[in-house]
Amino acid sequence: MFTMPGSRDGAGGGIARVTENMSEILDGAFGKQQGSLIYRDAAAWKALPPGAAYQILYANQGANANPVWAYPPTPSGWLITSFTANNNASFQDLSSFADGYHFYEIVITQLKPASNLPTFGLQFHQGGAFLSSSYLGSVTCFGQTGTTSAAQPTNYLQLSQTNTINSGGGISGTIRIYHPSVSNAEVVAHMIHANGTIYLPVLGAGGWNGSGAVDGYQLFFTNTANNNMLSGTIAVYGYNG
Repeated sequence: MFTMPGSRDGAGGGIARVTENMSEILDGAFGKQQGSLIYRDAAAWKALPPGAAYQILYANQGANANPVWAYPPTPSGWLITSFTANNNASFQDLSSFADGYHFYEIVITQLKPASNLPTFGLQFHQGGAFLSSSYLGSVTCFGQTGTTSAAQPTNYLQLSQTNTINSGGGISGTIRIYHPSVSNAEVVAHMIHANGTIYLPVLGAGGWNGSGAVDGYQLFFTNTANNNMLSGTIAVYGYNG
């Protein structure tokens, strides 16, 4: 209990007793969620819910803006989202491009297909649908017999050797996506996967040759009876360098 000037008990001026304690007042105004913080925006006091695990508190866009929870930066990039495969049909990301970074890097670690010998690919998203035409690109594989190049399909960007990913080892590597907020988003991928005989370094490059910005993408296996992603991880980073 605390006291304040005024008359809450009908006795006239002087000091009044307030039977509501400060915790009850704050709970009534801002809720009871553990870990919440109170901050002042341009109009009123508000509660900021707790962030996700490992996020830290940042001032958003300068000293006059509201605080936000965000993941700490990597050496020059921000972790935007992560994904652990568990027999999923694909990995779909329809939110990362809204953050407005100059380019994005997708780190893939031992992403294993449910069926043996698929191909790995990427499609962009625009206007409520994944785009299935107007892709241009190339895939170059480096093996025991030298360098080989594969013809690139036009309905997606191919990022592996055709129909050779061994399900035991899966595929790992990095994919960079440049300027998705303008026309002709471009992709460079450095991947590695086993084909049942050797591990193949793979260089993929290409882009979507349509018009307008893209707002998302999906990664997937294709060309087998079961194209699901059985296990492995995907992490998405944003860069402004």
